[in-house]
Amino acid sequence: MKKSIFLAMLAILTAALCAMPAWGQLTSVSGKVIDAAGKPIAGATVEWVGTGSSHKYVAKTNDKGEYFSTGIAGGTYNVTVSKDGQPVAGASVQNFAVSADKYENVLDFDLARIGKGEAPGLSAEEKANLDAARARYAAAGAGLNAALAGARAASRGGNYDEAIRAMKELTATDTTHDVLWAQLGEAYLGAGKHASDKATATEDFQQSTEAYQKAIAIKSVAGYHNNLGEALARMGKTQEAIQEYQTAAETEPTEAAKYYFNLGALLTNMGHPDQANDAFDKAIAADPNYAEAYFQKGVNLVGKAKVDDKTGAINAPPEVAADLNKYLELSPTGPNAEAAKQLIASLGEKVETGYVPPKATSTNTKKK
Repeated sequence: MKKSIFLAMLAILTAALCAMPAWGQLTSVSGKVIDAAGKPIAGATVEWVGTGSSHKYVAKTNDKGEYFSTGIAGGTYNVTVSKDGQPVAGASVQNFAVSADKYENVLDFDLARIGKGEAPGLSAEEKANLDAARARYAAAGAGLNAALAGARAASRGGNYDEAIRAMKELTATDTTHDVLWAQLGEAYLGAGKHASDKATATEDFQQSTEAYQKAIAIKSVAGYHNNLGEALARMGKTQEAIQEYQTAAETEPTEAAKYYFNLGALLTNMGHPDQANDAFDKAIAADPNYAEAYFQKGVNLVGKAKVDDKTGAINAPPEVAADLNKYLELSPTGPNAEAAKQLIASLGEKVETGYVPPKATSTNTKKK
């Protein structure tokens, strides 16, 4: 009985790894930093820190006080400006919303206006001037933001052909913006995943690869490397894919655990559990509290368990229970909590967490 339950659970859990974590939509941020005398502040550092995530981006102002950064994930950010390591008084904003459906999100810091009690950002006149300047990006009768948003909506809705058509039109008229090539790459990647035959899928993944490479040639963004890695992997180019995930982790160290986890999932799906667990170990080293990495590593190790046909005894590597119990410690109510408990029990090991559901008691305890 224990043997059959164990084998059934292992099959289910291994299949569950087929879903690769998706990379969210990316956009760009830009603006100017002007001092109280109306002069640009060159060499200032503009730091964007996610309020509900670990995202962090840093941009530098040029001689005109302008900054620009692409590859920004949508969300809300606390933004601060510093010069020579010292914060610039008044140049900060809390919970600034970055929309992934805009090509560019603008945030200016005009210290003369801020000193008069005005909020950082664009005045009505400046916004009108900016909108007029963006007219040059018109494509097929629609503004760049609208066209880009439409392509993204088409991809999210599974209409990849429409998304590809729209993005090919945009990249035909504007070859200089990485975010456009990246969106084309994402559309082809989605199309390849849903292609009806292998030849079509391979062609879509090849097109995705080329589009992401063009985006990266303009600007190296961790998310682009992550998605390029997936496209390469789906074409069977494993070693090239591994290098892209590694580059993603090096490019954005604060998100390294996520990229290494994605690599581990990729290698697991390709039938390389040992290499996958090396990647999961790197994810854990980057973020010791990355619960899912412990769980998936434990599941891969369970695959090495031997079942005695005569006695039904299950002999698994000793690390299995430790990894699964660590997952439960970090995520006692996580999506894989019950599966982890059942796996531990099927191995004849002890569940080391003393977590009790809230409906039973208001106090959570942990066995020492």
